[in-house]
Amino acid sequence: MNNILKFFLYMIGIIVSIPIVFFGYMMWSQRPLHGPTFYARVTVDMKVDDQPIHIERIVTCKTSLSHGGWFKRGVTKYLSYPFAIGTELADGGAIMLSTPYECDREEYTDSKEVKSIRAKQLPPDYTPRIGWTPNYSTLKTLEIYIDRDSFKSTTSRIKDYSFHTELIDEKTAAQEKISAEDFQWFSGTIYTKNDNKDYKRIRYNGYYARVLNEEQWRGHRPELDAELDSYTQAQMVERRPELGDKQPRFIL
Repeated sequence: MNNILKFFLYMIGIIVSIPIVFFGYMMWSQRPLHGPTFYARVTVDMKVDDQPIHIERIVTCKTSLSHGGWFKRGVTKYLSYPFAIGTELADGGAIMLSTPYECDREEYTDSKEVKSIRAKQLPPDYTPRIGWTPNYSTLKTLEIYIDRDSFKSTTSRIKDYSFHTELIDEKTAAQEKISAEDFQWFSGTIYTKNDNKDYKRIRYNGYYARVLNEEQWRGHRPELDAELDSYTQAQMVERRPELGDKQPRFIL
């Protein structure tokens, strides 16, 4: 009788252990293939209301899980922490921007024919999302610049924008790195521990308008042409239920 009981207990143990081993192996096989963390110094220069502004930050480049697959190593990608940087201005305002570095590196040959690794620069015309506020303590107004054309406006507060990135070693990063970044919220996400597991979402809405001349908008949608032709003075295009999914406010 004892032998029969032992047999059934062994069988139960084997049956129970199969899914445990299976899921354990599955989790092990899907473990992320993380790359080594590295650091970079990002410097940004611009003029805000004709006043020169210099921003310098130490950026941590660390891999984060992008997606995984069945019995495959999880794919990771480098992310720059913090996602956004900025500085307060002497008049109580502030300027902030998405970190202009995507943690990309490239191999090059120096003047001594030695191959080395350097930070890969983004194109000179690259423009991160930039924000300006006249009062950072209340933050009731946030003016957003979305591309280089934004700087061309006669009312633009930002001019002569430029940036540069260089790799630095871990020791230098530890000596120069600031403890916190107050402008992370501008990216929409605050990562509290430099990973994608511990974070807070920051939600805010923004609107912008782009002026189009008639040659640019006419002829794309008959209902849009009819809508705009019906106006005799400048006004906002609001919701028009009779247009269904073809409302001009989504097209403009």
